Amino acid sequence: MPATLRPLALVGLVAGLAVSSACDDGKNVELLEAKKSEILEHTRPKQEFWDQVERKGRALKQERSASDEIASLQSKSSETRTALDSLRKQLEDARATNARASDVLSNQVAQRDAAEAEVAKNEATLASFLERQRSGAAP
Repeated sequence: MPATLRPLALVGLVAGLAVSSACDDGKNVELLEAKKSEILEHTRPKQEFWDQVERKGRALKQERSASDEIASLQSKSSETRTALDSLRKQLEDARATNARASDVLSNQVAQRDAAEAEVAKNEATLASFLERQRSGAAP
């Protein structure tokens, strides 16, 4: 029997007891007393009922709080993932730029080395000519 109907059943039982006692039928009184005892066995005291209501209410509030926190964390996680993806793309672009710059630098270093070698060769040839010129020899 649902908890909300038990008090009504108890009221009906008490009314029935009152009527039956007026009839002074002992069998009916015993039956009604037995039904009353049976109903009272399955009912809870008010304080126990309200304690359970409060406990369930607290549990529901905690569950809602946890659900709200989970939703908040999922939202933050999604935002962080988006930012992370953006940073990864930027890093990839920077690495590609660095690779191109490294290639350009390598080419520039190679050209510089070639130019320095050419300058050294030309200076050696010039020094050789100057030496011959000082010694009086014809070129």
